[in-house]
Amino acid sequence: MIFMNFTGSALATARICLILVPAFLLFGYNQSNLGGVLDYRSFVKYFPAINTSTTTGAVRDHNATAQGTVVAVYTLGCLIGSLAMISLGNRIGRRMSILVAAGIATTGLVIQAASYSLPQLVVGRNPESGTEA
Repeated sequence: MIFMNFTGSALATARICLILVPAFLLFGYNQSNLGGVLDYRSFVKYFPAINTSTTTGAVRDHNATAQGTVVAVYTLGCLIGSLAMISLGNRIGRRMSILVAAGIATTGLVIQAASYSLPQLVVGRNPESGTEA
């Protein structure tokens, strides 16, 4: 194990550099990654309810609201997950909390990646996001 030779402040620094920094980078990446694909034809094909690139008027306004909700559900899930982890972390410990969060995140990522309908995409973004913070 990489941390076996570290103790004290060296171990704390190694944890920050090897665990927390990548986690925050992945959080930012995951938060922004949906915005990059919203206008792809292949994406619009499966999720026409959030298509704002080829629609106009009232349909575009409605789709834009739905699109904003789908994107924002990630941040709302992060808030809920962070608050839930306060209580859960005290009960089951830090390591088990991380394992639970990683399991939930993995499940959400798989659902999101395999999505072929808007409800499935929303469900995949929400549980996965609820454990990020």
